[in-house]
Amino acid sequence: MKFVIIENDEICVFINKKVLLKANGHLEIDAFTKAQDALAYLAENQASSSRLPDVILLDINMPVMSGWDFLNAFSEIKHKLAKVPAIYVLSSTLWPPELERISSHPMISGFISKPFKVENALQLIEEVT
Repeated sequence: MKFVIIENDEICVFINKKVLLKANGHLEIDAFTKAQDALAYLAENQASSSRLPDVILLDINMPVMSGWDFLNAFSEIKHKLAKVPAIYVLSSTLWPPELERISSHPMISGFISKPFKVENALQLIEEVT
């Protein structure tokens, strides 16, 4: 199973990778600290289902390109992808309007509150397999 983490905080990326690997040491994980780099990666590998992730863990509050901006851009390319990944928002937001927006967005499969824990990773892996 392949994961992509899109998170601007490098410490969070490090922790999220460790949590995922503790839950399942056989995962492939790519991480991007800029959402636009993740989009470029997806576009470059659009024809290769083995290179595309099964799951994207997406932070919402990022500079330059937010998670919302990523989702808008992703909607433009997803029909070209050999495999469309499930997108889970991994965020510390507690703001009710944003939580409502997340829960009602058609491309978002779920919400995971930070800090990311092994229990969250195990549940997520079970959901997507």
